[in-house]
Amino acid sequence: MKKKRVLLVDDHPIFAKSVSYFLTRQCQVDAKWISTPKVALDILRNETIDLVILDIEMPELDGVSLLKLIREKHGKLPVLMVTMQEEPQYVLRCIEYGVTGYILKTADPLDLIRAVESTLENKSYYCRGVLSILATQYQKKEEMISERQEQVLKLTAAEFTIKEIADHLNISTHTVITHRKNLMQKLSVKSQVGLAVFAVINGYYVG
Repeated sequence: MKKKRVLLVDDHPIFAKSVSYFLTRQCQVDAKWISTPKVALDILRNETIDLVILDIEMPELDGVSLLKLIREKHGKLPVLMVTMQEEPQYVLRCIEYGVTGYILKTADPLDLIRAVESTLENKSYYCRGVLSILATQYQKKEEMISERQEQVLKLTAAEFTIKEIADHLNISTHTVITHRKNLMQKLSVKSQVGLAVFAVINGYYVG
């Protein structure tokens, strides 16, 4: 079976080479490391990559800006942020731009394995440290959520598509979209990923 290709973008050679070797051995992937975001964009234009792993603090272009460009140019390509940056503004901005996963460099190596395996399947993954950070940002607002909206929220967190949610709840796709839009407004989140994170943090979905 052809190995999945992982592109690691990080300007710290010892860390990056160690992670590349670790992933190659533990996750059975073809991990390639580069140090500059501009080279990463060239590779993504010319090669097939299954997952991009980014740091935030990098020369020329920071990881958040690179994530935004990847979303604009390469759609739903899975992107995992592996960084020391634990400030809420960084985490929330990455979620806004559609990051697939976010873990801290201080996390357990098992977290990295789980994060890579999940994001390769385009499933969200956040380490405990990041979930704790987000817990202080997303306040529980149960009284604002209707029973139907709670159902949509749980299914969104479970990675159901709009059509799958509609079929499961026997409602139209338009109604699902409306519920999601209203949920985002009520919960002050800006994306489907934000809804999923809110659901996990507040016990609406446990995986």
